[in-house]
Amino acid sequence: MDTTVYVSLTEKIHPDSLDWQAVPDPGGWIFTWDESQSAVTATHAIFQEGITYAITLGARDLAGNQMAQLFSWSFSTMSGLFEIYLPLVTR
Repeated sequence: MDTTVYVSLTEKIHPDSLDWQAVPDPGGWIFTWDESQSAVTATHAIFQEGITYAITLGARDLAGNQMAQLFSWSFSTMSGLFEIYLPLVTR
């Protein structure tokens, strides 16, 4: 699956302080910060189908304060081909 991960934070973050861990790790991470320095878009190698990924991140704000605790979340990718059938309406 070729998709990006977008993270929005409540404070401006020092980009070099981002601590990002993914399990399993698809690798190839590239982080692009927006102008406000409070949101980052993460591109990566392809996510495998049918896998649950866990992301954990930590960072420091521009004043140097570390996040009080690491933030974690997980998501699962779907596997297989899905077909959607729309109802046929005739008159």
